[in-house]
Amino acid sequence: MTKVLIVDDADYIVDIISQTLERENLGSIEVARDGDEALKVFKSFQPDLVIIDILMPERDGISTIKEMVQGQKQCKIIAITSLGKASLKKQVLEAGADRFLTKPLQMKTMVSIIKEVLGETQAA
Repeated sequence: MTKVLIVDDADYIVDIISQTLERENLGSIEVARDGDEALKVFKSFQPDLVIIDILMPERDGISTIKEMVQGQKQCKIIAITSLGKASLKKQVLEAGADRFLTKPLQMKTMVSIIKEVLGETQAA
């Protein structure tokens, strides 16, 4: 079963994504509320996919992504943010994220991207 880590400090975003993943039967889910917690869960849970917000308290998503991708290539990362600036997108993708989505999230689009990203993982 696919393991998914959702990282966001907004409860409603975590709830929406979790419910969608459960409804689509897209894996077992763990949640973290900030970058520091995410790194701890990442190491113990070893997810196949991380869905991570960029703007969070404590440690932001970009520095968290950079640390997650060091020394491993298996885990796929989808970054989400309410800021759709091209410069931010470039930073996020350069940090190691596979995809970049802006809020408000369209769940059909997110499910499609998750399946595409996981398909890439399984094909590798």
